[in-house]
Amino acid sequence: MPKAVKSAKRQAIIEVYAFCEREKTQKNLIIPLAQVRARVAAMTNVSEATVTRILRQERDNSSFCKPGPSRVPTPGKKRPNRAMNINLDQFDLCAIRHKIMSFYSVRKEIPTLNKLLVELRKEINFEGGRTTLWKILKRLGYKYKSGQSNRKVLIERTDIAAWRFNYLNQIKEYRAEGRTIVYLDETFIYSLKGAKVSETSEFEDGVLITDTGTAKRWIIAHAGTAQGFINNALLLFKSQTKLSDYHGDMNSVKFIDWLENQVLPNLLPNCVIVMDNEPYHTIQINKVPNMSSSKTDMIEWLYNKGLPFSPNVSKTVLYKLIKENKPEPLYKADELLKAHGHIVLRLPPHHADLNPLELIWGVMKRQLAEKKVGQTDGQVESLIKETFDTVNDDLWEEKCSLVIKTEEDYREKDKIIDEASDNFMSWVSSGSEESDSDSELSSNNEDSHNMIPRHLFDHTYLPKEALS
Repeated sequence: MPKAVKSAKRQAIIEVYAFCEREKTQKNLIIPLAQVRARVAAMTNVSEATVTRILRQERDNSSFCKPGPSRVPTPGKKRPNRAMNINLDQFDLCAIRHKIMSFYSVRKEIPTLNKLLVELRKEINFEGGRTTLWKILKRLGYKYKSGQSNRKVLIERTDIAAWRFNYLNQIKEYRAEGRTIVYLDETFIYSLKGAKVSETSEFEDGVLITDTGTAKRWIIAHAGTAQGFINNALLLFKSQTKLSDYHGDMNSVKFIDWLENQVLPNLLPNCVIVMDNEPYHTIQINKVPNMSSSKTDMIEWLYNKGLPFSPNVSKTVLYKLIKENKPEPLYKADELLKAHGHIVLRLPPHHADLNPLELIWGVMKRQLAEKKVGQTDGQVESLIKETFDTVNDDLWEEKCSLVIKTEEDYREKDKIIDEASDNFMSWVSSGSEESDSDSELSSNNEDSHNMIPRHLFDHTYLPKEALS
């Protein structure tokens, strides 16, 4: 297939051809050959000054006047990204979701990027622009869906909305049954020399550290209920990595060992265990082959399942058969807890506001930041453990009550949105397609940043360097 010629080059070809045709008709040069710039200007229908300026700009270009094809860039077309420092935590992401839901349930209007920017800049001091906000919305599972009327409606992914709906119903039923709800979570704390409290924090009432590059970091995992922390369930160890994300210090081996030896022995019977979806929480024990697997592995899997197939077919056909018979995933942690009579309830992605332990971390970090401590490992660990002892049952009850109110808020907003969905969706035709861009999103005054995806995007702290 011949290479497509863009409109600007096509126009130039037509103008040069017309000039040459005029010379052919006159059987004489219109402009003498010695006047090269004048001839180029006349052929391309621009001024001699424009030709001179372009030549001057390209003098330093290594491809200028070299034989063979070359690519001449358009001045100003490629602009450097603006560096911005933006701190986003899980509670900021929750605030964005609540604001979107409030537009539908309270204000009865469709949120546009411009409207959301105005609100978020006031409420969470959001410093990003339209493009950054749109990338965050996509991470949260939102898309603009357009229809024949050209109206675009911001729609949450159906799997996330359904996940939240089922979670809220299940946890309400378990509470009504009198089941003990146990929340698990992990976090990190830096050594506290030079630490300061900041209004922009990783969690509610959290802290930022003045020099995280040299500070040591401790990883914490714990579990608790409305009656307080689970006895002897504290996991505390010093990080051995310098990664900005503490999840690099945790793995499935440590997590399962912690569950087996510190959490399970101290749980009451018949508990409901609430946890997020970090990779080390979701190690699958019944993995199935994918298209990257060898054909031998695919055949072995199908054979072990007793499924009829022909070994002479292609991998594509085998994989289609595998997908049609793929079982529900079984996770190592879930099966371990179920074997001891407990139920696992998974938080929806980016719903940290449904875990009271996230709120407890913030209180503890503020307390730690207000204290002075030496730099020995023993002193830091002792202070962390002492701070855990100060978290009483009243604080746990307060944060659990707050989470229950948040659950009710989600239920109420989801119900209103569901009842009003027909009115909003009447602007969207049934055959419309989802769009990855807002109709108002333009190239002017945009800030482009790379968002770092994680497994289910859950429990992710976005440091400054992730958005710069």
